[in-house]
Amino acid sequence: MKGSTKRWEKNVAEEIIDLTSSLYRLVQASEEMQRSLRKLSVTDVRDEFQARAQQLSQRFSDARERAGERMEQTIDEVVQSLKEFRDELNDRHPRLERVRSRWKQLGVSYEALVAQVKEKRPSLPEGVHFEHLKPRNLYRNVFHVCMGLTGVTCYELWLDRTGAIIACSTFLGLFILLEVARRMSTRFNEHLVDTLLGKISRPHESHQVPAATWYAVAILLGVILFPQHAIELGLLVLAIGDPVASLVGKTWGKRKIFREKSVVGTLGFIGSASLLSFAFLAVVVGMGALEALGVAVAVSTVGALAEIYSHKLDDNFTVPLAVAAAATLLL
Repeated sequence: MKGSTKRWEKNVAEEIIDLTSSLYRLVQASEEMQRSLRKLSVTDVRDEFQARAQQLSQRFSDARERAGERMEQTIDEVVQSLKEFRDELNDRHPRLERVRSRWKQLGVSYEALVAQVKEKRPSLPEGVHFEHLKPRNLYRNVFHVCMGLTGVTCYELWLDRTGAIIACSTFLGLFILLEVARRMSTRFNEHLVDTLLGKISRPHESHQVPAATWYAVAILLGVILFPQHAIELGLLVLAIGDPVASLVGKTWGKRKIFREKSVVGTLGFIGSASLLSFAFLAVVVGMGALEALGVAVAVSTVGALAEIYSHKLDDNFTVPLAVAAAATLLL
């Protein structure tokens, strides 16, 4: 009896894992469709995604009771999001902003399901990976670049090492307080993620530590552990390389290197980060052109590799520290 229960639990877990993977593929595939009113107006395209959403909604409904009480609410939210997305596509004249809103909520439901599955089944079957959704977001990309440039400018022009440590500690303390507060209040969490940070947040940040907190930790550690110009290079490489890799990869990245990381996205990362790093090394640090170019390409490549393989840690944490460590050896 005990053995059959374990087999039943295993079968249910595998079913939910498969459904979660199917939901990810639906959200990913429909991203390009919901970005364009022209594509949204094509009936065949809408019909395809409407049918996929309907089928997946039915499969989740069938699996709901077998999944157990703890997952019923999460699955209900997924089913509701799928139905709302499907219904919006069913409109004869769908409004792009409403489709985008339903699609975004579908992404939030996916991330909630991933968090629940990982809690119940920390060890996934071989070859199965749950990727975070990283939709194209120009607001986030611009914010990313501005934060990096602002941090480097402040450290270079106005703050000494002690002042930088104090400033970084203050920001990190604020982020930790917000993190504690939003975990204590669901309503505050929704207001923070959906309203205050709605333009730049990602779906998984409703359920996990956001990138900004990891970024603050990385800057503080970088200022403490590495020379000034080394951590500044780390911030610059992340500031320009990550958003360029995202934009280039989502537009042209068909061939993958590792999981969702593409060849052209990685080349975009290295190229853009090399240019910005070269300018910084030549103008601010005062290096010769050849030496600056060599160091710029080297640290940008290190940053790109850290970004590719940061599937267990946030790349806002790993990239600046990896680049700073490499720059410390080369400067």
